[in-house]
Amino acid sequence: MAILSQKELMLREYINKENAFRHLRYDEEMYPYELMRQGDMRSVEESQRVFWQSGTTAHLVDDPVQNQKYLCVSSITIATRIAIENGMPEEDALNASDLYIRKMDACKSVEEVLNIHKDIMAFYTGKMAQIRKSTAYSKHVTSTMQYIRDHLNEELNLSGIASYVCLNASYLSALFHEETGMTVMDYIQECRVEWAENLLRFSDYSILEISNITSFSSQSYFGAVFRKRTGLTPGEYRKKYYRKGVLQRRKVTKERKGDLLALE
Repeated sequence: MAILSQKELMLREYINKENAFRHLRYDEEMYPYELMRQGDMRSVEESQRVFWQSGTTAHLVDDPVQNQKYLCVSSITIATRIAIENGMPEEDALNASDLYIRKMDACKSVEEVLNIHKDIMAFYTGKMAQIRKSTAYSKHVTSTMQYIRDHLNEELNLSGIASYVCLNASYLSALFHEETGMTVMDYIQECRVEWAENLLRFSDYSILEISNITSFSSQSYFGAVFRKRTGLTPGEYRKKYYRKGVLQRRKVTKERKGDLLALE
């Protein structure tokens, strides 16, 4: 079995350096899929910006169309698995994947491949949004949920949200609790903790920075709320779920850069 040698890997890293190319970090790559999982249509724009921007588009083969096709297949695979993990019927998701790959394979230009990719992200994101809305909430409750998710990094209070959805605060509070089984403030906390979980898993922000980003009033309050909802402190959660091998990989990369400089 052929195994890549250390020399081949170092040469590839040297060539990438000379061409000002870097691979996407894991958190950069996964961000559009996280938006997709949430049913947020910004996933379409973000996927185009992240995966096809100059300087991070991998050069797998010399043919630019075939190169984009390979990258597109990789993206379809990730999107399909995330859709299945988050409630889309497995056979539906896999059939969609097969059909999109067939459509993509018939493309004759880079632009056609990119358009297929936009459609893929819009399709799976739409499915995720449908699943999230499968519980038949009223228009006002749905609008409240969407407003909260769109403004998690801001100060949120019941009166302001009620004003946005054109309801009396007391009525909105009662309606929201009746339909969801939780208070508006509990839902805000739930969304912020979910956001914090993603940041702890996929970013390098410190716990204090994450507390500030997610608009908790203090790090101690953030820690108390997080532990109550997840059973772990933010530090324990990061230690358990932070993407494996990243710190070690960065250490190895730093060491290789020193070796590469010695080759120049």
